[in-house]
Amino acid sequence: MDPALLDRLENYLRYMQQIGYAGLAVERSPFKPVGEPGKVVPMRPAAPPTVPAAKPATAKAKPKTPAAEKPRPLANLVSIMDMMDAAAPAEDTADKAASIGGADGDEALRNLYQAFYQCQACALGSTRRRFVFGEGPPDAELMFVGEGPGAEDDRAGRPFLGDAGELLTRIVKSMGLQRGDVFIANVVKCHPSNGRAPLPDEIASCSPILAKQVEIVKPKVIVALGPTALRFFKGPEASIMRSRGRFFPWRGIPVMPTYHPAYVLRNPRAKRDVWEDIQQVMAKLGMPGAP
Repeated sequence: MDPALLDRLENYLRYMQQIGYAGLAVERSPFKPVGEPGKVVPMRPAAPPTVPAAKPATAKAKPKTPAAEKPRPLANLVSIMDMMDAAAPAEDTADKAASIGGADGDEALRNLYQAFYQCQACALGSTRRRFVFGEGPPDAELMFVGEGPGAEDDRAGRPFLGDAGELLTRIVKSMGLQRGDVFIANVVKCHPSNGRAPLPDEIASCSPILAKQVEIVKPKVIVALGPTALRFFKGPEASIMRSRGRFFPWRGIPVMPTYHPAYVLRNPRAKRDVWEDIQQVMAKLGMPGAP
């Protein structure tokens, strides 16, 4: 099986485990079709009933036999495979995002945040702590786009706060800038637990929000950090290994793909490649110190 397909399948299986399924089956399906044919969404297991507080035991009370734990349902592998190519957001965010406006960029970004900070368009809405919208000036010339919020971002509601965020901050400073000079966002706005990559329906739900952010900010250059960000701008088949280091246009804006800071932390040899890519960005922006 294709490695990329195996990776997507692994992500789906982790997702099914996280929402309460115990294993795989092919005889019965926990999925039901919705909307047009071919689109499926998971049916979540019913929540366990609330157990009232136990009354104080008396001398005559008889010990109760603990109730058997209700078996968890099994996920259907065939349905999961169908989901991988037909994932649809639980609600359409594209029209909602497209309708957002404002007197200026600052107001438009505030309106966009207000429209989506309680978003429940995908399963991430029920597991997140904070909606991580992104941050930066509404007229930033440079935008960095990553994959999704990390655990620390989820707690604080701000992007790139962990170790990867510290490295991104150092990269920005090495350009002669401060974090407050650039706009930083992610493809998905809620933290995928256990460090997994966002799933296709999660990306589909959040993509219109990111597209609207780019439309409002109108950066002169975008840096796509890692494969998920690259595929948002270039398509699902794009490879970060083959694409990094070369600009390509997205809606008239030059996009530079490079490695995600988290990848660089795991593979220090990639630092040189990232710095070469960043130097091209500096040259594109006409910044001092560019080669």
